[in-house]
Amino acid sequence: MSIEEEVSAALCRCGLRTRLHRAKASAAGEILHGLLPVGRAALVTEERTDAALTESVRAALRAYRPACVVLGEKDSFMPLFALPDDVRAVVAVGDRALLAARFFRTLRGGFALLLPVHPSAEGLFASAAPAPWDGYPLDEPDAVLADGDILQGGRDARADVALSALCAEELEVDGLFTETPHDARGLRRAADIAAGSDAASPDGREDVLFASVLACLEKRAFPAFGCEAVARRAPGGSGAVLAYFARRYAALFAHGRPRPFFVPDYAARAARAAARLGMPPASLFANVRVPTGEQSFDLGVRFAEVRQRLCTSAKLLVRFADRILQPKRAGEHADGAGGGDALAAHPLAAWYDLSAECSPLLSAPALEREFGLLENPAPVQPAP
Repeated sequence: MSIEEEVSAALCRCGLRTRLHRAKASAAGEILHGLLPVGRAALVTEERTDAALTESVRAALRAYRPACVVLGEKDSFMPLFALPDDVRAVVAVGDRALLAARFFRTLRGGFALLLPVHPSAEGLFASAAPAPWDGYPLDEPDAVLADGDILQGGRDARADVALSALCAEELEVDGLFTETPHDARGLRRAADIAAGSDAASPDGREDVLFASVLACLEKRAFPAFGCEAVARRAPGGSGAVLAYFARRYAALFAHGRPRPFFVPDYAARAARAAARLGMPPASLFANVRVPTGEQSFDLGVRFAEVRQRLCTSAKLLVRFADRILQPKRAGEHADGAGGGDALAAHPLAAWYDLSAECSPLLSAPALEREFGLLENPAPVQPAP
């Protein structure tokens, strides 16, 4: 099955009518014709959008007599609602323009065709509008045009999709310790597609975009992932987080020694994570599933039973991470993380610790919390 067919199948499973097209930006009019044979359209771009690209798309839409809207970096989406009532389709080029077009289409109806300039599904399928309309649900676009010649930031996007392999590992660990069935094959497939793509070529960047869409759709079935929550803030981004976390997983399952009868300071940990991540403490504490004494004992027993299997899986994840980061010399870790003391002193060690509170999944960081292998901060003192 081709990448296109896999993404189409995933869209159907999610009940979405969006269709992805590999085409040049100049084909925007042809694609829109399949949605709206006759009518009027609006073209939404941004101040920083390449002028030649904007003109190419505008020319492709000439049959639709496009009304053009250019968004500044701090502009709201409200100027779109001054468009004439006969505008029945909106075409967007640029990151914020994608969200603006989806917001307009949600409230005004009609059709939306999006031309992303980065190979990421974040703006294409984000479930809600940004500030100041936080939480307002957005309809999905009708069509997405993937043109590798206008896509930028392929390497960073490739690493973001590759992080899906670590998300899949979180699911694997949680499933073994909670006996909850998780199907992470779609996430692994998305990560593999990204790993096999050439982010320096137009076709490769299109592959990364398709892989990003596949990963985005697969994640709809699962809760938040701890690794993703910190990757958005940690130094080095997704690639560095993938490499370091993989080695921490391997170290835990190879050498971890759980502390019996240990009780973490859940409230203090959640408060510390909230302060570092700028998130509400209650939302982070809601991710914590405090085990009973019997359940805590069972975690230790289960750890002994499955550690070899998970150690092997983590070693494969380390190899995958090295493939993504492409170290300069054989045997050289691109993230500089070794083992033992080097892992504990690594700049990402604190982020690994914080990720334990960022997801309800019982991932490796959450297991280390339960086993007393992470920092256990003292309770936060109330303000005087």
